[in-house]
Amino acid sequence: MKCEESVDKGKTRIRGWHDFAPCENTAKYKVTYANGNVQFLCGVHLNRLKKLGYEVEIEKLNGVENEIK
Repeated sequence: MKCEESVDKGKTRIRGWHDFAPCENTAKYKVTYANGNVQFLCGVHLNRLKKLGYEVEIEKLNGVENEIK
């Protein structure tokens, strides 16, 4: 399963627009937000969420590690 986030590839020729592409990494974490939304993310995007201070419940997809941040 692939990560559900997008990667910003940089600006396009159109002023103010950005070129987004799907993340190529494999999803390793199931992230549940406070409002109930669920997303499957790779480690890179999970670390970005932690850095931004989102309150999410994190579950490793193989079921070994559960953690609430």
